[in-house]
Amino acid sequence: MFSLINKKSTLKKICIVTETWEPEINGVARTIGIMAEHFLKKGMKLQLIRPKQGEVNTDSRVTELLTPGFQLPFYQQVRISLPKRHQIKQLWSASPPDIVIIVTEGMLGLSALRLAKRMGIPVVSEFHTHFEHYSHYYHFGFIYPFAMSYLRWFHNQSDNTLVATKALKQDMETKGFHNVDIVTRGIDSNKFDPKFRSDELRAQWGLGHDDLGVLFVGRLAPEKNVPLAIKAFAALHAKSPTSKLILVGDGPIREKLAQAHPEIIFCGMQTGVDLAAHYSSADIFLSPSMSETFGNTLLEAMASGLPTVSFDYAAAKNHVCHETNGLKVAFNDESTFIDAAVSLATQNEQRDIMGINARLTASLNGWDEICNDYLTIMKGHIQENTHHDPVIAST
Repeated sequence: MFSLINKKSTLKKICIVTETWEPEINGVARTIGIMAEHFLKKGMKLQLIRPKQGEVNTDSRVTELLTPGFQLPFYQQVRISLPKRHQIKQLWSASPPDIVIIVTEGMLGLSALRLAKRMGIPVVSEFHTHFEHYSHYYHFGFIYPFAMSYLRWFHNQSDNTLVATKALKQDMETKGFHNVDIVTRGIDSNKFDPKFRSDELRAQWGLGHDDLGVLFVGRLAPEKNVPLAIKAFAALHAKSPTSKLILVGDGPIREKLAQAHPEIIFCGMQTGVDLAAHYSSADIFLSPSMSETFGNTLLEAMASGLPTVSFDYAAAKNHVCHETNGLKVAFNDESTFIDAAVSLATQNEQRDIMGINARLTASLNGWDEICNDYLTIMKGHIQENTHHDPVIAST
Protein backbone atom coordinates (compact mmCIF):
# COMPACT_ATOMS: atom_id res chain seq x y z
CA MET A 1 0.00 0.00 0.00
CA PHE A 2 1.27 3.48 -0.82
CA SER A 3 0.68 6.98 0.51
CA LEU A 4 1.37 10.32 -1.13
CA ILE A 5 3.88 12.52 0.70
CA ASN A 6 2.75 16.06 -0.10
CA LYS A 7 5.50 18.64 -0.42
CA LYS A 8 4.87 21.91 1.37
CA SER A 9 6.40 25.34 0.88
CA THR A 10 6.02 26.43 4.50
CA LEU A 11 7.75 25.25 7.64
CA LYS A 12 5.27 24.06 10.25
CA LYS A 13 6.53 20.71 11.55
CA ILE A 14 10.13 19.78 12.37
CA CYS A 15 11.35 16.32 13.31
CA ILE A 16 14.42 16.15 15.55
CA VAL A 17 16.32 12.84 15.69
CA THR A 18 18.86 12.66 18.49
CA GLU A 19 20.53 10.13 20.76
CA THR A 20 21.26 12.76 23.39
CA TRP A 21 18.54 14.60 25.28
CA GLU A 22 17.67 15.63 28.79
CA PRO A 23 18.36 14.44 31.43
CA GLU A 24 21.79 14.00 29.82
CA ILE A 25 23.96 17.01 30.60
CA ASN A 26 26.19 17.95 27.70
CA GLY A 27 26.57 20.75 25.21
CA VAL A 28 24.78 18.94 22.39
CA ALA A 29 21.70 18.07 24.48
CA ARG A 30 21.60 21.58 25.88
CA THR A 31 21.91 23.19 22.45
CA ILE A 32 19.25 21.13 20.71
CA GLY A 33 16.95 21.64 23.70
CA ILE A 34 17.30 25.42 23.39
CA MET A 35 16.69 25.23 19.64
CA ALA A 36 13.59 23.11 20.19
CA GLU A 37 12.18 25.62 22.68
CA HIS A 38 12.77 28.44 20.20
CA PHE A 39 11.07 26.52 17.36
CA LEU A 40 8.02 26.00 19.58
CA LYS A 41 7.92 29.70 20.45
CA LYS A 42 7.89 30.43 16.72
CA GLY A 43 4.74 28.33 16.32
CA MET A 44 6.32 25.12 15.02
CA LYS A 45 5.17 21.64 15.90
CA LEU A 46 7.85 19.12 16.76
CA GLN A 47 8.39 15.42 16.40
CA LEU A 48 11.12 14.18 18.72
CA ILE A 49 12.73 10.79 18.11
CA ARG A 50 15.09 9.94 20.95
CA PRO A 51 16.17 7.24 23.44
CA LYS A 52 13.76 6.31 26.19
CA GLN A 53 15.12 8.13 29.24
CA GLY A 54 13.98 10.92 31.50
CA GLU A 55 10.44 12.26 31.51
CA VAL A 56 8.01 11.95 28.65
CA ASN A 57 7.16 15.29 27.05
CA THR A 58 3.57 16.31 27.79
CA ASP A 59 3.50 19.37 25.52
CA SER A 60 0.68 18.90 23.00
CA ARG A 61 2.85 20.52 20.33
CA VAL A 62 5.45 17.74 20.64
CA THR A 63 5.04 14.17 19.41
CA GLU A 64 7.64 11.80 20.84
CA LEU A 65 8.84 8.47 19.51
CA LEU A 66 10.91 6.89 22.28
CA THR A 67 13.37 4.15 21.38
CA PRO A 68 15.21 1.57 23.50
CA GLY A 69 18.95 1.75 23.65
CA PHE A 70 22.07 0.71 25.47
CA GLN A 71 24.99 2.34 27.27
CA LEU A 72 28.49 2.38 25.85
CA PRO A 73 30.60 0.02 27.97
CA PHE A 74 33.51 2.47 28.16
CA TYR A 75 31.31 5.55 28.65
CA GLN A 76 28.10 4.73 30.51
CA GLN A 77 26.89 8.34 30.50
CA VAL A 78 26.30 7.98 26.74
CA ARG A 79 23.27 6.06 25.45
CA ILE A 80 23.00 4.59 21.95
CA SER A 81 19.65 3.86 20.32
CA LEU A 82 18.75 0.89 18.18
CA PRO A 83 17.54 1.47 14.59
CA LYS A 84 13.79 2.01 14.42
CA ARG A 85 13.03 2.39 10.74
CA HIS A 86 9.60 0.74 10.89
CA GLN A 87 8.36 2.90 13.77
CA ILE A 88 9.70 6.07 12.14
CA LYS A 89 8.03 5.09 8.87
CA GLN A 90 4.69 4.67 10.64
CA LEU A 91 5.04 8.08 12.28
CA TRP A 92 6.01 9.88 9.11
CA SER A 93 3.45 8.13 6.91
CA ALA A 94 0.70 9.31 9.25
CA SER A 95 2.19 12.76 9.86
CA PRO A 96 5.15 13.64 7.63
CA PRO A 97 7.41 16.44 8.88
CA ASP A 98 8.41 19.31 6.64
CA ILE A 99 12.08 18.76 7.47
CA VAL A 100 14.24 16.43 9.58
CA ILE A 101 17.12 17.49 11.81
CA ILE A 102 19.55 14.64 12.56
CA VAL A 103 21.70 15.52 15.56
CA THR A 104 23.70 12.29 15.95
CA GLU A 105 25.06 9.89 13.37
CA GLY A 106 24.33 6.54 15.08
CA MET A 107 21.94 3.79 14.08
CA LEU A 108 18.88 5.88 14.93
CA GLY A 109 20.09 8.77 12.80
CA LEU A 110 20.97 6.41 9.96
CA SER A 111 17.45 4.92 9.99
CA ALA A 112 15.96 8.39 9.80
CA LEU A 113 18.36 9.55 7.09
CA ARG A 114 17.62 6.64 4.77
CA LEU A 115 13.89 6.89 5.26
CA ALA A 116 13.78 10.66 4.79
CA LYS A 117 15.74 10.37 1.55
CA ARG A 118 13.34 7.71 0.30
CA MET A 119 10.29 9.78 1.24
CA GLY A 120 11.69 13.00 -0.21
CA ILE A 121 11.80 14.86 3.11
CA PRO A 122 14.63 17.43 3.38
CA VAL A 123 17.33 16.56 5.92
CA VAL A 124 19.67 18.82 7.86
CA SER A 125 22.43 17.07 9.80
CA GLU A 126 24.55 18.47 12.61
CA PHE A 127 28.20 17.69 13.30
CA HIS A 128 29.15 17.80 16.97
CA THR A 129 32.02 15.37 17.60
CA HIS A 130 35.71 15.49 16.69
CA PHE A 131 35.97 11.75 16.26
CA GLU A 132 39.71 11.84 15.65
CA HIS A 133 40.28 13.30 19.12
CA TYR A 134 37.94 10.83 20.79
CA SER A 135 39.59 7.90 19.02
CA HIS A 136 42.94 9.06 20.38
CA TYR A 137 41.74 9.39 23.97
CA TYR A 138 39.90 6.05 23.93
CA HIS A 139 42.67 4.18 22.08
CA PHE A 140 40.76 3.09 18.99
CA GLY A 141 42.58 5.25 16.49
CA PHE A 142 42.90 2.28 14.14
CA ILE A 143 39.22 2.64 13.17
CA TYR A 144 39.45 6.39 12.59
CA PRO A 145 39.77 6.13 8.75
CA PHE A 146 36.67 3.91 8.59
CA ALA A 147 34.73 6.14 10.97
CA MET A 148 35.63 9.27 8.99
CA SER A 149 34.54 7.59 5.75
CA TYR A 150 31.20 6.77 7.33
CA LEU A 151 30.72 10.27 8.74
CA ARG A 152 31.59 11.85 5.38
CA TRP A 153 29.14 9.56 3.59
CA PHE A 154 26.44 10.16 6.21
CA HIS A 155 26.61 13.95 6.16
CA ASN A 156 26.96 14.15 2.38
CA GLN A 157 23.61 12.33 2.11
CA SER A 158 21.89 15.22 3.91
CA ASP A 159 20.88 18.43 2.20
CA ASN A 160 23.01 20.50 4.57
CA THR A 161 25.48 19.86 7.40
CA LEU A 162 25.58 22.48 10.13
CA VAL A 163 28.62 23.22 12.30
CA ALA A 164 29.31 25.79 15.01
CA THR A 165 32.44 27.57 13.71
CA LYS A 166 34.10 28.77 10.52
CA ALA A 167 37.27 26.82 11.31
CA LEU A 168 35.32 23.56 11.64
CA LYS A 169 33.51 24.24 8.37
CA GLN A 170 36.84 24.74 6.59
CA ASP A 171 38.33 21.62 8.16
CA MET A 172 35.38 19.48 7.09
CA GLU A 173 35.44 20.83 3.57
CA THR A 174 39.10 19.87 3.21
CA LYS A 175 38.08 16.33 4.26
CA GLY A 176 35.45 16.04 1.55
CA PHE A 177 32.27 17.11 3.35
CA HIS A 178 29.85 19.05 1.13
CA ASN A 179 27.16 21.67 1.75
CA VAL A 180 28.54 22.69 5.14
CA ASP A 181 27.15 25.83 6.75
CA ILE A 182 27.56 27.58 10.09
CA VAL A 183 24.97 27.93 12.82
CA THR A 184 26.93 29.02 15.85
CA ARG A 185 26.02 28.78 19.55
CA GLY A 186 24.69 31.41 21.89
CA ILE A 187 24.23 32.02 25.59
CA ASP A 188 21.35 33.10 27.79
CA SER A 189 23.04 35.84 29.81
CA ASN A 190 20.06 36.01 32.14
CA LYS A 191 20.56 32.42 33.25
CA PHE A 192 24.32 32.84 33.60
CA ASP A 193 24.99 36.08 35.46
CA PRO A 194 27.44 37.38 38.09
CA LYS A 195 24.42 38.14 40.29
CA PHE A 196 24.32 34.46 41.26
CA ARG A 197 27.66 34.72 43.09
CA SER A 198 27.23 33.13 46.52
CA ASP A 199 29.36 33.83 49.59
CA GLU A 200 27.75 30.79 51.21
CA LEU A 201 28.90 28.51 48.39
CA ARG A 202 32.39 29.99 48.48
CA ALA A 203 32.52 29.34 52.21
CA GLN A 204 31.58 25.69 51.55
CA TRP A 205 34.57 25.54 49.23
CA GLY A 206 36.78 27.00 51.96
CA LEU A 207 37.33 30.30 50.16
CA GLY A 208 37.61 33.66 51.85
CA HIS A 209 36.71 36.96 50.19
CA ASP A 210 40.11 37.39 48.53
CA ASP A 211 40.87 33.73 47.80
CA LEU A 212 40.72 32.40 44.25
CA GLY A 213 38.24 29.79 43.12
CA VAL A 214 39.55 28.11 39.96
CA LEU A 215 36.78 26.34 38.05
CA PHE A 216 36.43 23.56 35.49
CA VAL A 217 32.99 22.57 34.22
CA GLY A 218 32.43 19.57 31.98
CA ARG A 219 32.41 15.81 31.73
CA LEU A 220 35.15 14.19 33.75
CA ALA A 221 36.33 12.13 30.82
CA PRO A 222 39.62 11.64 28.96
CA GLU A 223 38.69 13.86 26.00
CA LYS A 224 38.22 16.88 28.28
CA ASN A 225 41.93 16.95 29.20
CA VAL A 226 41.21 17.49 32.90
CA PRO A 227 44.80 16.58 33.93
CA LEU A 228 46.00 19.78 32.26
CA ALA A 229 43.61 21.81 34.42
CA ILE A 230 45.07 20.06 37.47
CA LYS A 231 48.64 20.81 36.35
CA ALA A 232 47.76 24.45 35.71
CA PHE A 233 46.16 24.74 39.12
CA ALA A 234 49.21 23.19 40.82
CA ALA A 235 51.42 25.90 39.30
CA LEU A 236 48.85 28.57 40.17
CA HIS A 237 48.53 27.28 43.72
CA ALA A 238 52.26 27.74 44.25
CA LYS A 239 51.70 31.49 43.70
CA SER A 240 48.30 31.62 45.43
CA PRO A 241 48.34 29.06 48.29
CA THR A 242 44.78 29.77 49.46
CA SER A 243 43.25 29.05 46.05
CA LYS A 244 40.99 26.05 45.43
CA LEU A 245 40.28 23.95 42.34
CA ILE A 246 36.60 23.19 41.83
CA LEU A 247 35.45 20.55 39.33
CA VAL A 248 31.79 20.58 38.29
CA GLY A 249 30.64 17.54 36.37
CA ASP A 250 30.75 13.78 36.41
CA GLY A 251 32.14 11.04 34.23
CA PRO A 252 34.22 7.90 33.95
CA ILE A 253 37.44 9.32 35.45
CA ARG A 254 35.91 11.06 38.48
CA GLU A 255 36.68 8.29 40.96
CA LYS A 256 40.27 8.00 39.77
CA LEU A 257 40.78 11.76 40.01
CA ALA A 258 39.22 11.94 43.46
CA GLN A 259 41.53 9.22 44.77
CA ALA A 260 44.63 10.87 43.31
CA HIS A 261 43.70 14.45 44.28
CA PRO A 262 41.85 14.69 47.61
CA GLU A 263 42.58 18.42 47.67
CA ILE A 264 40.24 19.05 44.71
CA ILE A 265 36.61 19.97 45.36
CA PHE A 266 34.29 17.70 43.36
CA CYS A 267 30.79 19.14 43.01
CA GLY A 268 29.21 16.60 40.67
CA MET A 269 26.59 17.52 38.09
CA GLN A 270 24.92 20.89 38.55
CA THR A 271 22.01 22.37 36.63
CA GLY A 272 19.89 25.50 36.54
CA VAL A 273 20.46 28.15 39.19
CA ASP A 274 22.87 25.86 41.05
CA LEU A 275 25.11 25.64 37.99
CA ALA A 276 24.94 29.42 37.51
CA ALA A 277 25.96 29.90 41.15
CA HIS A 278 28.94 27.57 40.74
CA TYR A 279 30.16 29.58 37.76
CA SER A 280 29.69 33.02 39.25
CA SER A 281 31.12 32.07 42.65
CA ALA A 282 34.48 31.20 41.07
CA ASP A 283 37.15 33.67 39.91
CA ILE A 284 38.96 31.94 37.02
CA PHE A 285 37.72 29.42 34.46
CA LEU A 286 40.03 26.85 32.88
CA SER A 287 39.07 25.33 29.53
CA PRO A 288 41.77 22.71 28.80
CA SER A 289 39.86 20.57 26.29
CA MET A 290 41.21 20.19 22.76
CA SER A 291 38.34 18.06 21.44
CA GLU A 292 35.49 20.58 21.20
CA THR A 293 33.51 21.48 18.11
CA PHE A 294 32.43 24.56 20.05
CA GLY A 295 32.53 24.41 23.85
CA ASN A 296 29.40 25.87 25.46
CA THR A 297 31.00 26.06 28.91
CA LEU A 298 33.33 28.83 27.77
CA LEU A 299 30.42 31.15 26.95
CA GLU A 300 28.66 30.15 30.16
CA ALA A 301 31.75 31.15 32.14
CA MET A 302 32.12 34.43 30.26
CA ALA A 303 28.45 35.31 30.82
CA SER A 304 29.06 34.64 34.53
CA GLY A 305 31.79 37.29 34.56
CA LEU A 306 34.80 34.95 34.64
CA PRO A 307 38.07 35.52 32.80
CA THR A 308 38.98 32.32 31.00
CA VAL A 309 42.11 30.43 29.97
CA SER A 310 41.66 28.39 26.80
CA PHE A 311 43.25 27.19 23.59
CA ASP A 312 42.78 29.35 20.52
CA TYR A 313 40.16 27.35 18.64
CA ALA A 314 36.40 26.65 18.67
CA ALA A 315 34.46 29.04 20.94
CA ALA A 316 37.61 30.79 22.15
CA LYS A 317 38.66 31.70 18.61
CA ASN A 318 35.27 33.31 18.07
CA HIS A 319 34.78 35.04 21.40
CA VAL A 320 37.99 35.48 23.40
CA CYS A 321 40.09 38.56 22.69
CA HIS A 322 43.45 37.82 24.27
CA GLU A 323 44.22 39.96 27.34
CA THR A 324 40.94 41.85 26.90
CA ASN A 325 38.25 39.40 28.03
CA GLY A 326 40.40 36.35 28.74
CA LEU A 327 43.60 34.57 27.80
CA LYS A 328 44.07 32.09 24.96
CA VAL A 329 47.13 30.22 23.80
CA ALA A 330 48.14 28.30 20.71
CA PHE A 331 46.39 24.97 20.26
CA ASN A 332 48.16 22.12 22.10
CA ASP A 333 50.68 24.45 23.80
CA GLU A 334 50.15 23.08 27.29
CA SER A 335 53.12 24.81 28.92
CA THR A 336 51.86 28.24 27.81
CA PHE A 337 48.37 27.31 29.00
CA ILE A 338 49.81 26.69 32.47
CA ASP A 339 51.75 29.97 32.35
CA ALA A 340 48.57 31.82 31.36
CA ALA A 341 46.66 30.40 34.33
CA VAL A 342 49.43 31.51 36.71
CA SER A 343 49.53 34.95 35.09
CA LEU A 344 45.78 35.40 35.49
CA ALA A 345 45.97 34.47 39.17
CA THR A 346 48.63 37.09 39.91
CA GLN A 347 47.02 40.05 38.12
CA ASN A 348 44.09 40.99 40.31
CA GLU A 349 43.07 44.24 38.63
CA GLN A 350 43.49 42.95 35.09
CA ARG A 351 41.60 39.79 36.01
CA ASP A 352 38.62 41.83 37.17
CA ILE A 353 38.63 43.92 33.98
CA MET A 354 38.74 40.78 31.83
CA GLY A 355 35.77 39.38 33.74
CA ILE A 356 33.72 42.50 33.08
CA ASN A 357 34.62 42.42 29.40
CA ALA A 358 33.85 38.70 29.19
CA ARG A 359 30.36 39.38 30.49
CA LEU A 360 29.87 42.14 27.91
CA THR A 361 31.01 39.85 25.10
CA ALA A 362 28.67 37.06 26.13
CA SER A 363 25.70 39.43 26.45
CA LEU A 364 26.03 40.22 22.72
CA ASN A 365 25.65 36.57 21.74
CA GLY A 366 22.08 35.63 22.59
CA TRP A 367 20.17 32.72 21.10
CA ASP A 368 17.32 34.46 19.25
CA GLU A 369 19.23 35.52 16.16
CA ILE A 370 21.04 32.19 15.97
CA CYS A 371 17.82 30.18 16.16
CA ASN A 372 16.24 32.44 13.54
CA ASP A 373 19.20 31.74 11.24
CA TYR A 374 18.55 28.03 11.69
CA LEU A 375 14.90 28.48 10.74
CA THR A 376 15.91 30.48 7.66
CA ILE A 377 18.19 27.67 6.49
CA MET A 378 15.44 25.08 6.94
CA LYS A 379 12.87 27.21 5.12
CA GLY A 380 15.28 27.49 2.21
CA HIS A 381 15.53 23.70 1.92
CA ILE A 382 11.76 23.31 2.05
CA GLN A 383 11.32 25.82 -0.77
CA GLU A 384 13.93 23.99 -2.85
CA ASN A 385 12.15 20.71 -2.19
CA THR A 386 8.83 21.98 -3.58
CA HIS A 387 10.38 22.16 -7.06
CA HIS A 388 10.69 18.35 -7.13
CA ASP A 389 7.94 15.87 -7.86
CA PRO A 390 5.79 14.53 -4.99
CA VAL A 391 7.08 11.31 -3.49
CA ILE A 392 5.16 8.06 -3.24
CA ALA A 393 6.20 6.11 -0.12
CA SER A 394 5.17 2.55 0.68
CA THR A 395 3.34 1.97 3.96
